[in-house]
Amino acid sequence: MNNLEQLVPPPKMCREIPEGAFADSALVWTQGIDGMFIDFRDALPEDEEGDLPAPTLVEILKEGGARMEFEIANLLLMGGEHADTITDSALEAWLDIQKEKQEQPDDAGRDPFD
Repeated sequence: MNNLEQLVPPPKMCREIPEGAFADSALVWTQGIDGMFIDFRDALPEDEEGDLPAPTLVEILKEGGARMEFEIANLLLMGGEHADTITDSALEAWLDIQKEKQEQPDDAGRDPFD
């Protein structure tokens, strides 16, 4: 595992990110001959995109807003259930928030954390 791979969740978790989310993440998981590896989005040829966005903790927190900050505070106090790093835990929480948003009817009102 190289240093960049330590900054982002593993490919298995990144595959759960809905299409279009983190489309501007600085890092991406890309399929190589020897498996998946991290690359800089800007380093890829113009006609090639990374296979998976690989968001950093900062990018996850930026996307999550105030609710995400609350979730991270809880994670720091109690620890993530299935995650190896705080970034993995943050993505896990972000995915949970996205699922909750999809399950709510449009007229359910605003998120009290936003």
